[in-house]
Formats: sequence, C-alpha cells, structure tokens
Amino acid sequence: MSKKKRAKNTGAQMTGADFGNTKNLNTTRKTMLTVLVSLLGALVWATAVFGTRSLTITVITVLSCVLFEFLYQLIMKKPVGVLDFSAVLTGMLIALGLPVTVELWMLPVAAFFAIVIVKQLFGGFGKNILNPALAAKVFLLFLPGYPEAFTRPGFPIAWSKITLAQTQTDAFTAATPLEYLHYDIIPDITIFDMIIGYHPGCIGEVSALFLTLGGLVLIIRKVITWHIPVSFISTVFVASLFVAVPDVSPITYATYQILSGGLFLGAIFMATDRCTSPDGKYKKLIFGVGCGLITVFIRFFALCPEDVSFAILIMNVLVWYFDRPHRHKAETKAETKVTNKKNRQSIPESSEEKAVYNETQASVYNNDLFIGLSDDDIQPGEDYLNTANNDFAFMLPIDEDMPEFYESDLPIDKKAVVKEKSKKGKKA
Repeated sequence: MSKKKRAKNTGAQMTGADFGNTKNLNTTRKTMLTVLVSLLGALVWATAVFGTRSLTITVITVLSCVLFEFLYQLIMKKPVGVLDFSAVLTGMLIALGLPVTVELWMLPVAAFFAIVIVKQLFGGFGKNILNPALAAKVFLLFLPGYPEAFTRPGFPIAWSKITLAQTQTDAFTAATPLEYLHYDIIPDITIFDMIIGYHPGCIGEVSALFLTLGGLVLIIRKVITWHIPVSFISTVFVASLFVAVPDVSPITYATYQILSGGLFLGAIFMATDRCTSPDGKYKKLIFGVGCGLITVFIRFFALCPEDVSFAILIMNVLVWYFDRPHRHKAETKAETKVTNKKNRQSIPESSEEKAVYNETQASVYNNDLFIGLSDDDIQPGEDYLNTANNDFAFMLPIDEDMPEFYESDLPIDKKAVVKEKSKKGKKA
C-alpha cells in the first residue's frame, strides 16, 4: 500500500475499536491537532474583535465535550478515546459557530447533544452520519433564549460576563450582512472589512482571510483536499450572479454572498469532515455543489440564519448514497479475505486425508464450466455429490441444499438437471 493511501486509511476513519493501535491513534491525534492549529487564527481574531468572552465560550465548550465523551465511554465500558482530540475539535467548532452573546448555560447542552446524541449513540468516532458541531448548532436554534442579534465589532465583551441582559446587548448589536442581502440591500460594510472579518457575525465565521489561510494549511498537510471547499464556494458565487439586484453589480453581490453567513467556516472545516463526506474527488465535487445549491436555495427562499449548516447536514445524510458501491465492494473483499483465511486452516494434514481430498478435487473440473465448492471449502471426512456432463460440472455437499446464487448462475435448462441430480445424490 502506498504512503498516500495508508495515510488516508489511518486518518479520521479510525473507530473506537482502533484506539489500542498506537499508530492509528497517533495519526488521528496529529490530524486533529493540525485542524486545531489551523483554527487558531480565526479564534485570535475573534478575541480581538468581539472580546475575551470568545475564549470563555471556547474553553467551556471544549471542556464540556471532553467530559461528556469521557463519562459516556467510561459508563458504557468502551475504550476511552479522548486522547485523540476529536472531542476537543468538536467543542472548538461548536464555539466558533456561536455568537459571542450566547448564554453560557447553552454550551454544555450543545456539547452533550453533539457528543452523546450525534456521535456516541451512532457508534462513536468515525461512525456518526452527521457533523456533531453543526447538529448541535442547529439544535440550539430551537432553544428559548438563543440570541438573534450579533455583536458589532469594536464592542468587546469581557470574559467574566456570565449573562448579558437584553438592555445591554441592544447597545452594541446589529444585523449581519446576510440579513441585509436577504432584502437585496448591500450592507454598509466594505469588501475589505468582509474579508478580514470586521463585521457582525458568529465568533469564528467572520474572517474569511484567516479561515482561508487555515484551509491552505490543511490542504498542504493533506488533511483535506480542495474539491469540497472550492466547489461549495464557487457554486454559491455562480448561482448568486443570476440574481438580479437593482443598481448592484452581479459580481459585487455574489462577492458579498460568499463572504457572509459562515460560508468559509462551513465549506473548509465542516463539510470536509472525513466521517460525513464522501470518498473520491468526483464525489467530493458533487457533494460540494450540492451543499452550494441547497445554501443558495435557503438564502433566497427562506430567512434562515443557518443556511450553510442545514445544507451540509442535508448532504451528510446523502453521503451513504455516494459511497454505497465503494463500501459494498470493500466490505465484500474484506469478508472474502477473512473467509479464505479460515478455510485454509481446514486443509487436511494426514496423508490419508490428503489423498481423499485430492481425489475429490480432481473429479469436479470440466473444460466448459465449474460450479461448486472451491479448494478451501472441502471438509475432510464429508461426502460430496459430484455431477458432470458436457456443459458443466457441479459439486455439492449431500446433506445441504444447493445455494440460490449457484442456481442463478446456471442456464435455465440446466437448473432442473442440477436439482434432480442433487435429490438423487441425497437418496443414495
């Protein structure tokens, strides 16, 4: 196996059963640490723009995710896998997708939903069908008290602020650029400020610059590929060009669209999750295009603040259809290897058994077709029915019925012959 394939197979696809494998654990830990480091730029920028309360939210969410994963695995007597840092990454992604004005009591709730409900109850790391961070973020939308307004830049909130009264937040909150765009209004924010992230929004989704730099790090380190982020963002940009907005250049409008609503955070760090995205570059391109089309549809036909989150979660559910042929082939190949290995252990060793074994095998070959048991399937000391004619050869244990898939492989006029001879062999 090449180094490239080996790195892919030992990456984020590792499950709880592999935690005893030090090599797999180390590889996964390095992958998670690389993603965490690539997110630090966005977190530092958010702290400078929105205040140190961004760090408070991140620390609480990360610790809650690690604690819930540890307790669940301990109670269910499963291998404890918190050292792979996947729970840390989940907590950080949850925090970066929340507004700085979120109430702190919501953070453990989001962590519990992401780790226990979405991740562990589906089998643990590598077996979840939805992105845990996105699912938790959408879950919070339905809780009372979730903030609908976002903090303006230049009004930092201290880390010690436990709760924020509504009278306090009204003074420094504003609508996000995406809300203006929904009403075909260009926000009073320059494109430069949109790129660096000096505008209202969630903690880690505002700075397209730092998110892009983090994405380049992941691509260079071969943690992700370019297919999903580029196809996702490009689809939103191209689709936005066809929306007519009075007195606004289509390119300007499309540029504001891709720089709003957490598109870069979702396309680079959420949609590329190996556990919930397809394998293969063409499948990844289709997956990214699908995410982009659903995002545009939600933006233009519904006033929903989490269009990117819903789009990725919908495509997560469809990943099974992308990988179904590949996974079926891989599982069949793996099962065949296990079966052949077990059957090789049953080959007779004594000279008397070997003679019977070889004689049985020699009697079932034909120039036209051979159907029946392979060399590894012969069990010493058992009687077999051997039938042959000019068209085919067939061998079947006398005390068993012929499998259906053997019958389906025969010509229609030969099935009756095989069945009849099988019955005669049993009577004899």
